[in-house]
Formats: sequence, C-alpha cells, structure tokens
Amino acid sequence: IYFICDLSVLGSCKDGFSMTNECIYWKMPFEKAQRVYFKNLEEIKRQEDWITINGIFFNANKSLNLKIMRLLKKLRDWKE
Repeated sequence: IYFICDLSVLGSCKDGFSMTNECIYWKMPFEKAQRVYFKNLEEIKRQEDWITINGIFFNANKSLNLKIMRLLKKLRDWKE
C-alpha cells in the first residue's frame, strides 16, 4: 500500500481510497467498494465535481479528484 486517504466523517476509514503498486481501491458513501488495476485503465473522465474511472464513480474532493485524474492518466499512458 502506497497510501490510504480516509474520507469518512468520523475517521473510521470506511469510505476513502488507497493505492498499491497494481491497483486503486475506493469506497464512496452509499456505493459499493470498487477497484481498478492500472493495467486495465481505459477511461478517466472528469464529470461535474467528480471523476469516473472506467465508467465508475469516484469522488474525493475537487482538488484531489484532479490530482488523482492526472496521476491515473499518467499511469495509463505509461503502460502503453
């Protein structure tokens, strides 16, 4: 695990995201847990105030979303 970002209100770490050397994992409030392997990254799109990773909803906050989007795009382009 490279890092964990806790997005839960009370610090329970039930919502948030983490990155490893192979994958990004995330759990957003009221959504089921998701993961996408970097080798399977296809589409990273900015929506209104959130992003989608391979069509799956992801939302940390406006600033983090842009940083994660840039990082994932670099990882996607690097694998090609």
